[in-house]
Amino acid sequence: KNLADVEAAFFNHEWGKLGWCPGKSRVVRIGADARRKADESPVWRDRNRLMVSPYHLSDRWLAEIHEDIARFDPEFIHAYPSCAVELAKFIRRTERAKIPLRGLLLASEPLLRTNISLLQSVFDCTISVNYGLTERTNIAFATVPPGQTDLHYRINPVYGYQENFQHEDGRSEIVGTSYWNTFMPLIRYRTGDFGEIAGHEIHNMDGRDQEFLITRTGSRIPGLSIVIDEYTWAYVSQYQIFQKNPGEIEIRVVLRTNCSPEILDKILASQKGRWGGFFDITLRTVPEIPRTRSGKNRLVVREFQTSS
Repeated sequence: KNLADVEAAFFNHEWGKLGWCPGKSRVVRIGADARRKADESPVWRDRNRLMVSPYHLSDRWLAEIHEDIARFDPEFIHAYPSCAVELAKFIRRTERAKIPLRGLLLASEPLLRTNISLLQSVFDCTISVNYGLTERTNIAFATVPPGQTDLHYRINPVYGYQENFQHEDGRSEIVGTSYWNTFMPLIRYRTGDFGEIAGHEIHNMDGRDQEFLITRTGSRIPGLSIVIDEYTWAYVSQYQIFQKNPGEIEIRVVLRTNCSPEILDKILASQKGRWGGFFDITLRTVPEIPRTRSGKNRLVVREFQTSS
């Protein structure tokens, strides 16, 4: 418990800059600790927190979820980025009332820069997104005020020592040494995450090693850079980049009811125009893209291992 309290102190210090007060602020929590069974109501109350199951963010439940959140009148939403994006897309698409907040607190998944403007337009607040690990060797926070879209992760130097391990292909892997984790202290721990450390900042956060895609020539491209555009979002509710073999990727999409074969052809042609020089690209429609057991969304899945 002492270690959990120390960990929480770093978050309370950072989120406190936005007015966060643990135990007092009204917060909507969308995460693993809020999950419910498929036949249960997705929303329940835990003192000052409104708990929302991440598995229920579908057209079947989103209208009810939006009504409960609006009635709760939260100051903050604490969620996986993919969950906050799914809620924001629903609110904008259905022209429902926006939910103004003091802060949007995002963790445990990467936040794509292409989603920042969407989140700001719906929640009208500062976004805080953090980078960290269960091993407690590294922590950094990016704060994005309304009207800005740049993600600058600032390292807390009290938490641990962070440095880079340089790979032969030029990638910069993040390495961490813990200062306070007496249960499992780690020295120069290779995280498998990639980003360039300069002073007390992390630039060009490219994701985990298993999220890099391998091109026809054997080079690596960050999988999180392959995103879909605003045109595609009008016809697709979810997507995932899947790679089984080097030089090939499959874009899996969950369609909305207004999609047609002609539109699918346009979506595929658009991706081939961007990435066809690196990959053979196929488009596959699926009924759903399951979340992980903890309720997270995997945007990139690579089934084979590579040498570091």
